[in-house]
Amino acid sequence: MLTIEERLEAARVHLEERRHENAALIFESILDAAPHNLSATTGLAALKMAEGDLDTAEQLLTSALSRGQIEADLLALAAKVALLRGNKEKALEFADKALSLEDMHVDASLLRINLLLQDGKLREAEPALQRLCKAHPDNPSAAAMSVMLLTEMGDFRQALDLAQDSLTKTSNSEEIEAAMGHCLSRLGDHEKALGYLESAHLKDPTNPLYALSLAKSLLETGQTTEALRVAKRATVRFPELLPAWLIYVEIMIRRGETMTALREFTPVVQRAQDRLDASLHLAQAYRLAGYPEKSLEVLKPILAQLAKLPQDKAPKLAAIARECFLATGHPERVGETFGLEDDPLAGKSEAVDLLSEDLVIVIPPDQSNLELVPLMRFLPKADKRSVPLKIIGPSTSRQLAHVFGAFNYLSGDLAAEDADADLPKEARFLPLPLVMGLPGAVDARNLFSEPYAKVLPDRKTTWRRSLADICGPRVAMCWDSSRPGMLLQDFRHLFQFSGCSLVSATWDAARKQLQNEDEIIDAGAHFRDMHDLAALLNECDIIIGPDSIPLHIAGSLGKPGIVLLNPAHPWYWHSVDRLSTWYPSIRVIKTKRFGHWMETLPEVTAEVNQVIQGILATPSS
Repeated sequence: MLTIEERLEAARVHLEERRHENAALIFESILDAAPHNLSATTGLAALKMAEGDLDTAEQLLTSALSRGQIEADLLALAAKVALLRGNKEKALEFADKALSLEDMHVDASLLRINLLLQDGKLREAEPALQRLCKAHPDNPSAAAMSVMLLTEMGDFRQALDLAQDSLTKTSNSEEIEAAMGHCLSRLGDHEKALGYLESAHLKDPTNPLYALSLAKSLLETGQTTEALRVAKRATVRFPELLPAWLIYVEIMIRRGETMTALREFTPVVQRAQDRLDASLHLAQAYRLAGYPEKSLEVLKPILAQLAKLPQDKAPKLAAIARECFLATGHPERVGETFGLEDDPLAGKSEAVDLLSEDLVIVIPPDQSNLELVPLMRFLPKADKRSVPLKIIGPSTSRQLAHVFGAFNYLSGDLAAEDADADLPKEARFLPLPLVMGLPGAVDARNLFSEPYAKVLPDRKTTWRRSLADICGPRVAMCWDSSRPGMLLQDFRHLFQFSGCSLVSATWDAARKQLQNEDEIIDAGAHFRDMHDLAALLNECDIIIGPDSIPLHIAGSLGKPGIVLLNPAHPWYWHSVDRLSTWYPSIRVIKTKRFGHWMETLPEVTAEVNQVIQGILATPSS
């Protein structure tokens, strides 16, 4: 007769070869003979958790703990189950107990570090991760977490280098593949990220984080049907996992099934254990659906208690409320969302001087370039400062930032390049979004009517000369590079451009769509940097396209344009009577429903053509 140790070894072999059902049968047979066997209990609980059977997993772990079988692996597993149930506080409690028994326990440490990353507490996460990597230098899980941390810090180059180096050493690590995919997604390269995320998901289809990352990348590459399948499987396997539901809701909304998604999500929210977390997810769902007013209704009871909320919840609440205030046309209320204990503005916003030589503006790593442009208007003009304002941010934002003034831009993710750049000895760091929270920052509405982007004189001369022989009104056009974005073919022949000269303002992969479009001038082929884009738009009469950098720069120059959006507009495209609040020269036209652009754009064709003719007929154009 086989001994228990021999059976456990057989189960381990099955697990290594991913024959999970066989391993589960062996663990169950061991527990039939030895109900208190800790290895079998932990092994079976882990398999049940992976299957989504959280009730059985929790029962097994609770029974073991009640018998006094307190062991680090068991506690770390209990923490994972609690987290999947949406009980973060219980998860932290179990993880801390595990670490009290084994201070460098890998799973417990990683769980705790991951929660710190989710809460944006990068300064706390970094030393904890450094200690773990020192204790377990060859552990792929620790390496993957390091990639995640570098990504969240905006150090994308080092994150990618570390991920590639780690994959060379451990080519079969799904954790590092998932981290690589996450980093590429943050950089906007969803096509490349997809391969890594698909590989990670195939190797461990039970991991909810891999599934959700894959679903998101599938969505961003236009594969909505497959994205829906992956997200739906995640909600079925983990019915209490709110992030899985939120991605499912987002996919359904993009497919035009908004009300169905919200009806399915509501009972999930109602039975969630963490009521505050449930409210935050519901508010996010309403925001995704294009109902920022409803989001604020959900948040209203708890917004007044912002400063008293748990540290992991307050920043999330503030971020959602801030976006909804902006999306509903109430920028003056943004100040209500600042002043948390870890905010630089806490209790001292009156003392912040934007003209101080010691001030350094920080662009957060998760700040998109589309959000960057409207926020740059709050920074003081160069002629009001004795020295250029210092800005630290991602290298991917450097070119764009310089369109708005002569800044001393330090790339935070390229330390070597800026090693010689001197920061003030008593530097005061202020995140760019918080500039809106300064007293009086958004009170003066004339601020939004003043152009603030700069066109370099030499570029202006070059583009004016280059376009001198082009007859008729110049209509600049831009579009997205791939689905689910708007492609050139979606609107090229819908709108009336007779008598106009069409000019492409795209410069990236989207230029490929110009093949066989001889009537459109490929100006983007001659761009050296963002200064060329600004100079081109300055010489055009109007620009039309989806939410994109060209539309933002045109608005910041005060040039006429039309932005085409779906019903859930980003906060910076709030409008009144079609006129953008942030860019009064831009008309905002939204489709009447979510769905494929080729299906929804024809419904607003007459409206767009009317606006185009109105703008081109204006003498100032």
